[in-house]
Amino acid sequence: VQDGGFTPGLSWLRCGSAEQALHVLDQACGNLFYAETNMNRASSRSHAIFQLRVTRRQLEPTGSAATRARICVVDLAGSERVKKSGVKGKHFQEAMAINRSLLALGNVINALAAKRSHVPFRNSKLTRILDGSIGGKCRTALLVCVSPDAVHMLETICSLEFAARAMCIEGDSKVNRSGSVRQGSSPRVERDLKHSLKRVQEKVARLEQSLGAAEGEAADLQQALVHAEVRAEQFQALAEARSEEAQHESCRARHAEECAFAAAASLQTVRQDSAEQKRALEAHLSLLQTEMNSMRLEWAVRTAVQQDDCHARVRCNRLHGPMHWQKP
Repeated sequence: VQDGGFTPGLSWLRCGSAEQALHVLDQACGNLFYAETNMNRASSRSHAIFQLRVTRRQLEPTGSAATRARICVVDLAGSERVKKSGVKGKHFQEAMAINRSLLALGNVINALAAKRSHVPFRNSKLTRILDGSIGGKCRTALLVCVSPDAVHMLETICSLEFAARAMCIEGDSKVNRSGSVRQGSSPRVERDLKHSLKRVQEKVARLEQSLGAAEGEAADLQQALVHAEVRAEQFQALAEARSEEAQHESCRARHAEECAFAAAASLQTVRQDSAEQKRALEAHLSLLQTEMNSMRLEWAVRTAVQQDDCHARVRCNRLHGPMHWQKP
């Protein structure tokens, strides 16, 4: 990307009417790529920039200067959190690239709103292309699309804050005219202009050198920030996995505790049933012991009665037995 936002290698088509320009815009919209995520069914996977260069000249050559303008229509892909969007693989790399470019654009807007001496236009291709469309002598209109859903409240607030910072940029729009070089300038004026131009070129070279070093540091910081974001996402995913495992373990422990309580209640019931059965068996055993004792007593009585009957018969036999004659 060259200075001023000009990108070599693009296809420039000459349009003679507004209808042709709209037709070319429709063709350019056909090159956009969308993908479905958890947050959006048709999520843009890249930024889209449509440039229109307009030159106005007099129909009759009168020597007056021509007026030139360049219109940039930019469709910025929304910043998305990987945790919510759920993208993986190629779409994850696209999301990281989109977030990096939007971060660079936010830094540029912050620098312009704060009126800093250095504006980091060179930190990304997006800001290099929009170099002549933000601040300076141009007019810029920003349309912010937000969601009224409470689930996306954080993204809505960030988008509105981004728009609020962009509103603080003060621009001084001017007409760009290109005319012919005046003739008849004195040699002294030309010499002074050459010396001034040389000093300006040297100053620009020093500034570019300092800017290159600053851009290198910014690139290192940007890379470190990207690595930190990736590590943070990884740690967050690991923490969520650990939290889910802890919840599963808690559910298992709760289930085991419920099973233990149920087993204890069942054991208590079994113990109560066993105690009742033991008492019933003891009562039945006592009844059997009583019956046995009664039977023993009855048997003893019967035995005694039989013995008494036998003794009585023996006596009776002795008394009524045959008589023996004794010799004189």
